[in-house]
Amino acid sequence: MKNFKWSYSFVKKGAVAMAACFALNMAVANDWNSASALSSTSTSMLAVDASSQPKAKNITNVKVFHNPIANQISVAFKLAQSSEVNIRIMDALGSEVMNLMQGSLEEGVQNLLFDLNSNLSEGFYFVRITSGTEVIIKRVSIRKTSDNQSF
Repeated sequence: MKNFKWSYSFVKKGAVAMAACFALNMAVANDWNSASALSSTSTSMLAVDASSQPKAKNITNVKVFHNPIANQISVAFKLAQSSEVNIRIMDALGSEVMNLMQGSLEEGVQNLLFDLNSNLSEGFYFVRITSGTEVIIKRVSIRKTSDNQSF
């Protein structure tokens, strides 16, 4: 091999990346015989990595509005398939402050409106939308107005 060194610690930490880089370097160096000798090893390592590809997301296009919020909060998102959905408001420490919704929703675009009934004090909160193992978090600001109007 031409100026290529294997390092056990590097291979152990990132075998897939190392094998791919090694094969690429061999191909660039036009040493196709050495690169093809590695091809069966690279393929099996890459096949293991390919199985860990992330699944398609079930929740997309999440919008929480109006921000800042006074009396009502609107949550809009798209579900790729029917599933159980939880929508909660969390404080800055991650504690649940309010459970807005827990139930099953059909696939498609969801537009939900919730009354807060002035149960939250002013400040920053997080809207946490959960479907299965998927979690989407959006930050919102709660503001109180003198005439109880939304911004």
